Amino acid sequence: MYRGVLRRHASRILSEGSTHRTLINRSTTTISRFSRALSTTADGGGGGGCGGGKNNQKEKFPMPDRDKEMHLASIQSQITDLYKQGNFPEALKISKKLLKETEAHFGRNHPATASAYNNLGLMQKLLGDFAEARQNYSQAMRIYGKVVGRDHASYAMTLHNLGTLSKSQVHFDTSLKATERLSLVEQALDQLEEAWAIRKIELGEEHPLTVASRSGYGSTLAAQVLHQHKLVEGKPDDESISQSTTTATAEGESDKGETKPQHQQRRYVALGPQTVTDKGWNAAEEHLRESLETSIYNPRGRSVQQQGNKKKNNNNKKQSKKPKTKKDDILAGSDIETLSAAAAAQNLAVFLKSRAMTEIPYNEDRLNEAHALYSQVEYVRTQLLPEKHPDLYATKYSLAELLEAMGEEDKANALRQEIVDTYDPPSEEELAKQEAEEEEESSSPDMVVKIDKTMSSKP
Repeated sequence: MYRGVLRRHASRILSEGSTHRTLINRSTTTISRFSRALSTTADGGGGGGCGGGKNNQKEKFPMPDRDKEMHLASIQSQITDLYKQGNFPEALKISKKLLKETEAHFGRNHPATASAYNNLGLMQKLLGDFAEARQNYSQAMRIYGKVVGRDHASYAMTLHNLGTLSKSQVHFDTSLKATERLSLVEQALDQLEEAWAIRKIELGEEHPLTVASRSGYGSTLAAQVLHQHKLVEGKPDDESISQSTTTATAEGESDKGETKPQHQQRRYVALGPQTVTDKGWNAAEEHLRESLETSIYNPRGRSVQQQGNKKKNNNNKKQSKKPKTKKDDILAGSDIETLSAAAAAQNLAVFLKSRAMTEIPYNEDRLNEAHALYSQVEYVRTQLLPEKHPDLYATKYSLAELLEAMGEEDKANALRQEIVDTYDPPSEEELAKQEAEEEEESSSPDMVVKIDKTMSSKP
């Protein structure tokens, strides 16, 4: 029952491995930065190639209309707030308005316009409109490539977004064929690897966005390996399964002599040579663990103060390079304090659960470490994000899947019920009504007048 309800809105809840770490590109900063650049040029700061005269420079680079740009910045602020609230349909509506007004003010080939395309693509992705999202992300990337270059951090951002879009579509688009899924995974790997390479140079290896691309790359590597497996239901006559369930039953006996029902374990079976499969798993794990380690020892942004967690010093950094024991892996979650680390930990936890399911009985060390990571991620996101933020739902959904794999079906269903009770996406009827209203507004001549008046007014 729960699985059917949750699947209906899977692309919004964002199941295992999905994350929004590059989120909304802040057009406010983009607008103000380029306004200053235009203002400086108009005053004659770089005048040699513009005819040498102040009047010629003003004609070529007119002074920006600050009222309009403050108005655009206020629209961007609305989108950010709506995103944080999880109100994606309304954020999508405002994003379309922002794109229209930004392009009218700055023109097509401008970073602020590219940013507006990026925001629109994000909202469409969150609502499961993968084709439209891909089109708008690609448009943003084309503009950034032309204006700032293909080695710029903004270009890398759109590459990253396209990579995570491809990965999300593999998870949620049930219409895809097996070959199409594999093709999207390969596209995602190429896009995330290139984004990671650019960000390492432009931002540095320790920057949260660089970490996000590397973690995303590792997560997609794991997805590629997993696509080379077949999910097999456990059978009673399987000796290893029977042995594990018998042990579980014996350990589950209560004081009243009752026994817990046997938990039938599903298993991922590799379709190719085991040595090749293990090599893929190990490569993915290396990227995921090093991403988490980097984010933990180089915290950026808001953080939570974990109880009893001491500040790390240079000695801690040196110790982190030593091989970790299984106990260290399981307790790694106690160091997670930032949203960047939480995202990296979420990806690692998804990997651990998937790889644990390649063994029968399941690898308990991996499952326990995944549980510890999910618990810490849920704590951090609960402290730092709004109550109904999609990233928080993503963690709860993934934790429920893990609990089921661990045989804790009652706890898993309770968590799923919590998601169903608190998650309130718009109905299909509401979305259709909103789209009809948008079409009516776009075809109304009065709407153009209203927008023009708004653009010329002060915020």
